[in-house]
Amino acid sequence: MSGRSEGSSRLRNVRSIGQQMPRVLRIICLLIICALILDCFSNHPPYPNEWPKIRESSDNECNNISGKYSDLDTTRKISLASTLLKQEYNPKYDQQTSHIVIVQSDKIVEVKLTKYNQETIQDKTLTIGKDIFCTKGGLHTLRPGESAAGEGVIGYGWGDFDLRMSEDGSLIVHLTSRAVGCYIIPFAGSESEYYRFERWRY
Repeated sequence: MSGRSEGSSRLRNVRSIGQQMPRVLRIICLLIICALILDCFSNHPPYPNEWPKIRESSDNECNNISGKYSDLDTTRKISLASTLLKQEYNPKYDQQTSHIVIVQSDKIVEVKLTKYNQETIQDKTLTIGKDIFCTKGGLHTLRPGESAAGEGVIGYGWGDFDLRMSEDGSLIVHLTSRAVGCYIIPFAGSESEYYRFERWRY
């Protein structure tokens, strides 16, 4: 009888925890579980053949990405400043920022938004092992998750990106986005894209 009583008690505790969780959080947890099972759509194109090759490195080496780079990628789709500074980026600097200065040491990565006259507009220090992580050949960091709801749809999106150097000195950003949601039925998917930020030479 004691075994049954203990089992019933555990079940009640689990139900109690579930009831205490906010409804939105329960839905998000359910959607994330769906994402691990389903992959309704995905789009992961390969690294462009016409671009310079990514610089090779040893298994345990974290390549130094220090340098000056254009704030806009070669297709002018995304800003390097907003990608690296994430939620701390101030959109009012869109028209002022010409390039990004990155200074990497063993423990930190400094990111500086810079004008044409070399004046620093905004800066941020990323701690390696906390804000940004060493991976084979480069650095890896996460993008904050966001939830959305409206017009019968509820969803949650998150992502991450890798930073690597190419052989011509450009900074290569491999951005991966993931999303789960529900619109009548659950859906989940992911996509990724490469962006190239050339060396700032002015």
